[in-house]
Amino acid sequence: MMQNNKLQHKKNQSGLSLIELMVALIIGLIVSLAIYGVMASSEGRKRTTTSVNDIGQSGAYAAYQLDKTLRSAGSGYGATSNAALTYGCPLRAAVNGTQILPSLTVFPAPFAAVPQALPLTPVVIVSGGAGAGGDVIITMAGSGGLSESGTRFQNVPSATQLSLESVSAFRASDTGGTSDIILLANQPAANQANCLISQVSPAFAIRYNQAPPVLADTSTLALGANVNPNYYQPTVNGTAIAGYSTSAVVLNLGQNPNFSMFAVGASTAGGTKAAAGNNTLFKYDLLNVADAAAANASANPSVFSDGVYAMRAMYGVDNDGNAATTTINWVPPTGAYAANLLLDGSIASSTLLQTIVAVKVALILQSSLPEIMPAGQPGIASPGLTYANDGTASFTLFSDTPTPVTQMVAPTNLRYRVFETTIPIRNRLL
Repeated sequence: MMQNNKLQHKKNQSGLSLIELMVALIIGLIVSLAIYGVMASSEGRKRTTTSVNDIGQSGAYAAYQLDKTLRSAGSGYGATSNAALTYGCPLRAAVNGTQILPSLTVFPAPFAAVPQALPLTPVVIVSGGAGAGGDVIITMAGSGGLSESGTRFQNVPSATQLSLESVSAFRASDTGGTSDIILLANQPAANQANCLISQVSPAFAIRYNQAPPVLADTSTLALGANVNPNYYQPTVNGTAIAGYSTSAVVLNLGQNPNFSMFAVGASTAGGTKAAAGNNTLFKYDLLNVADAAAANASANPSVFSDGVYAMRAMYGVDNDGNAATTTINWVPPTGAYAANLLLDGSIASSTLLQTIVAVKVALILQSSLPEIMPAGQPGIASPGLTYANDGTASFTLFSDTPTPVTQMVAPTNLRYRVFETTIPIRNRLL
């Protein structure tokens, strides 16, 4: 009997009671919730860091590429000796037999506000040209070091030949590819004369990557059709090669001139960029250099950088009339420097274009990660972002200039970053 009592006692002491089990479950649940909370917070911070890093990289890349492009604006034609002929001259160009300048159709979004007829210009800003995406930047450059000074005509040209003082600056392709693309510019009259883009004939004797031959005729430059792209056409929109006078000049733009437009494209809702906006910085190749040989013509415009919410820009002008010094005044792309005045092909527009020596560009980047709005706050904090009493948010851009720009942003549950850069137009400063 004594033995049975001991066994019974031991049996009663084994296992957990229901209360103990419930306490253990509650403790485990609390610990699990704590761990989940820590993990959720950590993952949230990691996603935020990743999204901010992504727009940081996009902004740095876009700013670098714009800097590289705009610094070279005016190469190949922007020398002081050429400026009076080339700056503001209405462009005439065709590629593969189709007229591209003036454009036969409205430019695709987000460039639809840009005039179809464009003059030659290192840089022009179309204020608000991209709607909620901000401004449109137009920039044009040839290849540097080939023809900074124009080569003058000796005699009246024909449709297939130019009679020049020298042809040593021009080359045909040695592989059947692209020969030099050239620009014909005439002396202005009441307005700037039309500038015609054409191309050296592939049969021209002086070729790339070959020793220059001894020419019996050192003054005749042959023009003609190339395989692809082909910019030779005797007459474009009423402007003929044979119609240029002996006072005209020809400039070498090289094999890959960069005539481009940049703008941000996005969907809109009530005039404000929607959360589902594309937020994409697009590039439009005005000469279709990259796309002329492509199978898919829809590559123009092309994506330049993503994550860009808006782009704003302003001019740095040296308009004090003192040629001995460079004094930069920052002015918005409105008023005297409005795009419609700079693009009208007048002598006055050419004079104004020659005063532009720098550009300020601001890129507003937007993350793709919606975040939980902090309690009691109108939105997610971002450096430089200001919230008004009505809950709207804005950045102040170009605050170091006399005319700062206010850029509204929405929605406010996303993070934003601003990249501002000042870019000298080197060909106007040399």
